Amino acid sequence: SYDLPAAITWADQIAAALPGAELGALGQAIRTTKYRWERGFASALLEGPLVCGVGACGVCGVELRKGVRMLCSDGPVFDMRELP
Repeated sequence: SYDLPAAITWADQIAAALPGAELGALGQAIRTTKYRWERGFASALLEGPLVCGVGACGVCGVELRKGVRMLCSDGPVFDMRELP
């Protein structure tokens, strides 16, 4: 079996490419394990449609803590602290 809290404790950085529900669980595990969660410690690749590639059409917009961001022009990798 894999000890996720132990891995989070010693990790210098986390890069995740998981389905949305699992990203939430990973975020909760990080919040539970880390006393301080520094910006840039955990990043996530978000999935979604990338139609125009420049953010003009708005199809790839995702709601984050600081508002809507475009996957194609602002991401698709975001700091996990920005995820709702």
